This record gives sequence, structure tokens and C-alpha cells, in this order.
Amino acid sequence: YRLERLAIWRHPEQYEKGYQTLQGLYAIGSGGLFGRGLGNSVQKLGFLPEAQNDMIFSIICEELGLIGAGFIILLFLILIWRFFVIST
Repeated sequence: YRLERLAIWRHPEQYEKGYQTLQGLYAIGSGGLFGRGLGNSVQKLGFLPEAQNDMIFSIICEELGLIGAGFIILLFLILIWRFFVIST
């Protein structure tokens, strides 16, 4: 089971179970540099199963693009850094 999951992750186009991963990659790729705009995602309207929880980062990438996704990652890194500062 685990080896199949790794194989699907590496080559989702070759497996029927790789549908969600492949649609997530389509969402990330269609966002481009600046994205389609908030609320203008195409993949979340039915192509991407579980878009509200499992693949939320793919939808963020499609709507906000590479710049928005990088900003979200930066916010998470700042949050983790603050956790370390507070804990010491």
C-alpha cells in the first residue's frame, strides 16, 4: 500500500488513484505567477475533490499564484519562528 502511494505521488498520470494529485498539479500550474484572482479558481468547482481541506494549498496557488503562495509560506515560517522565540 505504501509503495503504491509513493508510486502514485511520483507518477500520478499513470494511475487511476492519482486523479486528485493530478488535478492539484493542474491547479498549481494554472495559477501562474500572479494567479487568477480571489474566487476565480476553476479547479475547486468540481474537478478537484476535497478542495476545501485536502488540497487547499493548490487552490491558494491557483487563485493567488506563485507570489501569493510564497507569501503564505513566509507567514507560516514567521509563525514558526515566533513559536520558537516564545518557547525559549
